[in-house]
Amino acid sequence: MDPFNGGEISPGPEVQTDEEILDWVRRDGETALHPSCSAKMGPASDPMAVVDPLTMKVHGMENLRVVDASAMPRTTMAIYTHLF
Repeated sequence: MDPFNGGEISPGPEVQTDEEILDWVRRDGETALHPSCSAKMGPASDPMAVVDPLTMKVHGMENLRVVDASAMPRTTMAIYTHLF
């Protein structure tokens, strides 16, 4: 997986000590439920984008497309169970 490692995004290199890590978790901890918006659309040149917005193909993969709510750029006012 090392070729895909773009470096740490969060909490960042300034968080080092146990106390800093615990403080970061207290401030930024949240649920892991993420039913939508987790597969960013954008050009292959964007290191955070995983889906081509024109074709819905996953960057760097053959014949794999994202066709669910994970590629939505924003959440909707719908009930989450209606998105899948």
